[in-house]
Amino acid sequence: KEKVGEKIGEQVVESALEKATGEELELDVDEEGATIKGSDGEFSFGNTDWPEGGAIEVIPAFKKGTITSAVNSETVSLITVEEVEENDFKEYVEELKFKGFINNVTQHSGELGLGYYANSDENTKASVVYYPEEKIMNISVEINTESTGEN
Repeated sequence: KEKVGEKIGEQVVESALEKATGEELELDVDEEGATIKGSDGEFSFGNTDWPEGGAIEVIPAFKKGTITSAVNSETVSLITVEEVEENDFKEYVEELKFKGFINNVTQHSGELGLGYYANSDENTKASVVYYPEEKIMNISVEINTESTGEN
C-alpha cells in the first residue's frame, strides 16, 4: 500500500508541475532524492551525484563536500554543495582558471562570502560563490547559444 501511495503522490505532483509549466515532465523519486526532467534539462535534489551531460560538462567536477541540489540543462547548470572548506573553494577557482575561465574576471571578498566570476569565451561564463559561515558553495555555468549577430 505504501508503494502505491508513493506512486500516486508522484503522479499528482508530476501532473501539477506539467500544468504549471505547460510542458510534459517526468518526475522520478527514489530513496536518493527526486529528479524532474523536461525539455530544458533536469533538476534534481537530495541527490549527491555530480550531473552528467549538458552545460556542466564545460567546468571541472567538484569532488569535495556534499551536493544538496543540482540543476542541469544544455545551457545552464547550478550546483549547491555543503560541507565545503574555504581552501576547497580556492582550489576550485584555480581549476576553473586552468580550464580557461580567465576572461572578464570579477572577484569579491566580504563579510558574506567569496566569489569568482569569469568567462572562458564570449558565450560561456561560470561563477562560484562561497559562504564560509555556512560552508556552502554555489557553482554555476551558463552557455549563451543565441547568435549575437541576429535581431
